[in-house]
Amino acid sequence: MTTHRLRFRVTRERAIDIGAIVWGADPIDAPIAGGVSGETLAELQDEVEAIKHFILDLPTDVPVAVEYVFELPGVSPKELISQR
Repeated sequence: MTTHRLRFRVTRERAIDIGAIVWGADPIDAPIAGGVSGETLAELQDEVEAIKHFILDLPTDVPVAVEYVFELPGVSPKELISQR
């Protein structure tokens, strides 16, 4: 079975409804442009997992690999790698 791929751009942003700084993830080059958010990276990952099949219009039994592309102004890629 073919594994489909989906990339998400991850940023920090201010939530309009609660005013808190949250993690946001927007699909890159996907048929649907809507994103998700979470207060922690773990919550964000859960939200991405919940919508990845919907974004690609695939049944839930089809494998979808997710790649996260972090865009954090002022944080170098080297610093991100060191935090993994």
